[in-house]
Amino acid sequence: MVQDDVKGGISVKGLSLNECDNEEEALNYLFEGETSRTVAEHRLNKTSTRSHCIYTIHLESRSRVESSEKVVFSKLNLIDLAGSERTKKTGSEGLTLTEANFINKSLSYLE
Repeated sequence: MVQDDVKGGISVKGLSLNECDNEEEALNYLFEGETSRTVAEHRLNKTSTRSHCIYTIHLESRSRVESSEKVVFSKLNLIDLAGSERTKKTGSEGLTLTEANFINKSLSYLE
């Protein structure tokens, strides 16, 4: 859930920010996030993701050779959106149908 916070910014329910010192730590957070995603089964997909996932990597790199201490900052966004579904084809019912409707609605905002 995205909502305005008391400081006039935006907050996202369940969002976490973690600083890593190496590749192994970063991958552990990536795998933790992947295993925390909500999935449901329907007629077309046994492991249909029911949530969007955004993994943002901020990189800070320094030359080990040059003494000028030039620092390069980069940002990489990896985004996996829950897929749009034709609910008549999936045969979804109950909570899974409600989730599918919310997923489809949220994707329409990205157009």
